[in-house]
Amino acid sequence: MRFANGKGKLREKIRKPMEKSPLWLTFMLLMAFFMIIMASVLSFTYFRFGRQNAIDQHNDATSELLTMKLQNLEDYFSDLSEFCIQPVYSSASYNALLSESPIDEADLGNLVSTASLSYFTRTDLTAYRLDLLNQNLSIERTPEDQHITTDTSVGTRNTEEYQECVSSSKNFAVFPATYDGSMLRFCHTIIRIRDKKPVALVTIEVDDRAMRKSFDGMITALYNRDRMLLYTNAQGALRDGIENGEIALTSVQAADPGEPIKTSYGEYLHVCQTSDSSGITLMVLTPLSSITDELSSIRLSNTLFVFGFAILSLGITFVLIRYLTAPLTTLAASQSKIASGSYQKIHIGRSWEAAMLSNSFNDMAEHIDKLVNENLVSSINERNARIAALEAQTNPHFLYNTLQAIGTQALMNDQEEIYDMLIRLSKNMRYSINGESESLLSGELQFTDNYITLMKLRMGDHLTTEERIDQDVLDSVVPKCSVQLIAENAILHGFTGTVTDLHLMIEAFRKDGLLNIRVRDNGAGMSREKLEEVTGRIRSYKPGDTSQPGTDAEKKSTGIGLLNLYSRLQIMYEGHADLQIESSDGDDHYTCVTMVLEEGACTKH
Repeated sequence: MRFANGKGKLREKIRKPMEKSPLWLTFMLLMAFFMIIMASVLSFTYFRFGRQNAIDQHNDATSELLTMKLQNLEDYFSDLSEFCIQPVYSSASYNALLSESPIDEADLGNLVSTASLSYFTRTDLTAYRLDLLNQNLSIERTPEDQHITTDTSVGTRNTEEYQECVSSSKNFAVFPATYDGSMLRFCHTIIRIRDKKPVALVTIEVDDRAMRKSFDGMITALYNRDRMLLYTNAQGALRDGIENGEIALTSVQAADPGEPIKTSYGEYLHVCQTSDSSGITLMVLTPLSSITDELSSIRLSNTLFVFGFAILSLGITFVLIRYLTAPLTTLAASQSKIASGSYQKIHIGRSWEAAMLSNSFNDMAEHIDKLVNENLVSSINERNARIAALEAQTNPHFLYNTLQAIGTQALMNDQEEIYDMLIRLSKNMRYSINGESESLLSGELQFTDNYITLMKLRMGDHLTTEERIDQDVLDSVVPKCSVQLIAENAILHGFTGTVTDLHLMIEAFRKDGLLNIRVRDNGAGMSREKLEEVTGRIRSYKPGDTSQPGTDAEKKSTGIGLLNLYSRLQIMYEGHADLQIESSDGDDHYTCVTMVLEEGACTKH
C-alpha cells in the first residue's frame, strides 16, 4: 500500500507540470529524450555490428591464408622427406644401412661423404643426424661442429622420435627444435623395401627464415600432432605465455572463433587449422585492438552524424508541431464560450484532428442521427446473422437427406457400388455434423473405415489397410474425427516421391494404463531434419494460442492437420494426451503417428 501511494504521488508530480506546459514543449522534450536514446542505441549497435563484421571478415581471410600456408608446409615437409631418404639413392650407402654386421672404414667413409654432400646441398639446415639402427652408430653435424662427426648411439629405437616415425603412415614426425635459430626438428625413417623394417633414422633441423618470411606481420604458432609447440614468432610476454602454456592450443581451439580470447596480455582474435596429412596445427593470433582502433574513429564520426541529424530533426519537428497545435488554442477559447451559453460555429484546420474537433461542435445533431442509423444497421446485421446460423444448420441435413434419396434410387437401379459409396458418405456426414466433440472408438473406427473405403475407390489396389484392434478398447471415448484425420494425413503425405503403393496399419491397445491408437504407413517418410521441424512446430503449440506461424506452404508441408489435432488434444485433455511421430525416408521408409490418451481426463471443451 505504501508503494502504491508513493507511485501515485510520483505520477501526480509529473502530471501537474505537464498540465501547465504547452503541448509543443512537452512533445519536444519527449522527442529529444527518445532521439538521444535512439541515437545512443544506433551508435552502439552500429559499432557492435561493425566490430563483429570486421572480426568475421578477418577470420575468413585468415582461414583462407592458413589453408595456403598449411599446404606450403605440407609441400615443404614432402621436400624434406625426399631429402632425408637420399642415402637410398646410393647403392653403397644403402647397402651399408641394410648391413646387420659391423661396417668397415670404407663403408663408413662413404656414408660420411654422402651425409656431408646431402647437408651442403641445402641452405636451410642447421643440423643433420643419420642414425644407423643396425650399427648403433650415428653420423651428425651440429651448429657447434664444423665437420661431420660419428658417434655411438645407444637406444635409438627407444627414443620418442623413432616411435613417432614408426607410428606415422608417412614415416616422419615433427618435434620442437633443439638448437637456437632452428624452427623445428624433422625426423624420417629409412626402411628396408622388402619388409618395411626401419634401418636408419634421419633427423634434421631447419632454420626459421621461411616462417619469418611467410608470416611477416602475423603472430603465429606452429604445433605438431601431439600439440607440442614447434615455433612461434610472438615477442615479449605474449611469447612467454605461448611457450609456458598459459595460452594453450586446446583452450584456443575450444573457444568460439567469432569471439576474442582474453589473456593477461590482452584480447586476441584467433584462427586455428590442422593438416589432416601431417597433423600439424597452425594458430594465428591478431590483437583485437588492431580492429577496434580503426572502428573507434568510424564510431565517433557516426555518432556525430547521428546526433547532428537528431538536432536537425528536432528543429524541423518544433516548427511543424507549433504549426499544427495553433488551432487548439482557438478551440480552447471556443469551448469557454460554449460554457457560458454562447454557441457559434468554428472553422479551424491545419490538421485532420483539428478539423474533426471543430466539426464535432457544428454537427452534433448529425452525429446523433448517425448513431441511430448505426444502431439500426447493427440490429439488421444481428437478425441476418441468426438467419445464416439457422441456414448453416439446415443445409447439412438437407444434403444428408438428398444423399439418402440418391442412394435409394441407385439401389433400385441395381447400382450397389454407388449405393455403398453414398451410404458411407452420408454416414460420415451425419457423424461429422454431430455436435459432440467425442465419440466411442468403435464409431470413430467405422468413420475412418468409411473414409478409407471412399479413398480406395479413387486409388484402387494402390491403397491397402490392416487393423489390429483390441476388443476391450472399442468402448473407449476418443476425440471425434481424430483417427480419420491421422489416416487422412498418412494418405495425403504418403503418396509422394516414387511411392505408388501405400499400406496402412491401424492399431488400438492399452499400454501402461494409457490408450494408444497408432496409424503406420509405408509411405515416403520424412528425413530426420524434416521430422524435427514437424515435431518442433507441434510441440511449440500453447493452449489458447490460435496463431499458426509460418507460410501456407510451410504449414501444409509440416502437416497442419496434425497440428490442429494436437491443439484439440491439449485443450480437451489439458496436457494428459500426446501425439508421437516417428518417420524415416531411408530404405525402410515409413511414418508412424501414435495418439496417446489418458482415459477419463477429457474436459470436453
